[in-house]
Amino acid sequence: MRAAAAAFTQGFRRSSSTPNLAGDSRDLVLPPGRQSSDKEVDKLYEKGEKIGSGRGEIFKAVEVESGEPCALKIIVRSNLNPNLLASLRNESTITSSFGIQPHVNLCVPIKVHETRSKIVVEMDLVEGGDLMDFLTQTPSLKWLDQMQPLRLLPQIFRGVEYLHRNRVIHGDLKPENILLTRRPGMKLRPGDSLAAAPGCMYKICDFGNSVVVPEEAEVVTLGGKKVGTPGYASPEAWNGEAIGFESDMWSLGILVYVIFTGELPYEPTDEEATAAFYADPKKSFKQLPKWKRMSRGVRKLISSMVVANRAERITIEDALEAECLPGRNL
Repeated sequence: MRAAAAAFTQGFRRSSSTPNLAGDSRDLVLPPGRQSSDKEVDKLYEKGEKIGSGRGEIFKAVEVESGEPCALKIIVRSNLNPNLLASLRNESTITSSFGIQPHVNLCVPIKVHETRSKIVVEMDLVEGGDLMDFLTQTPSLKWLDQMQPLRLLPQIFRGVEYLHRNRVIHGDLKPENILLTRRPGMKLRPGDSLAAAPGCMYKICDFGNSVVVPEEAEVVTLGGKKVGTPGYASPEAWNGEAIGFESDMWSLGILVYVIFTGELPYEPTDEEATAAFYADPKKSFKQLPKWKRMSRGVRKLISSMVVANRAERITIEDALEAECLPGRNL
């Protein structure tokens, strides 16, 4: 497992996605309403310590009116570029159609406030970091056996199933977009790993690349724009072709491989390696030493999602019935 950790911390940096900027095909606007003043927004929350950063700074907070704990993502307008603004608007448009916290395995914005100087996004408080954080930690916090990562997969799959049932393609499934938190009442002893604990909850976040598939349609054309993150994006998404629900299934298969091995199955900065993997992922997997160490059921699951012919990839409903998942024949 030490080698797996090194693969993440040395040459496997946190990935950056390519924003979906198909603004000509979708309405990319933040929820309607008058612009608030900084003072008005500041009165709504008691802001606490900073707990993260990325597309803005993230703080613990308490909503004053309800007394409920939450997280605030604060993006200063001077730091906004067109790509980030389009991503924020897209996420707001996509998730507002779900209602507030529609599924236990999704983490979506609850409220969005705009002022002249900043955008403030209220979200559920998720204190366990993301899955990439866990995978890059010391080997002592790694999976003890293959049953542990198998227990988290149904949660991720159910989140994707909800999206697909509502005709939403996530567009950027990867460890950085899987958040960890405790179930209500769950307690950890000092030194325990949240990710490996039975009571850990996993939530899919970041819908900046998501897209709605119209009724009666099977794919969405995005004007030749690439979507997703190198290493996780499906061939059609990364080549700027039309994408569908099966594009998420490819990314999900790569995510499962990374969860079990601590590394990507190919080097995404190497164009030749990428082309070879896209052309014949089954052959490429068989050449990887860590592939042989996984159980037959896990290999079968990954192989059924990461398929060059998109029409042959299993659906998320099929994935939830995989024989390797807990409660089935292992």
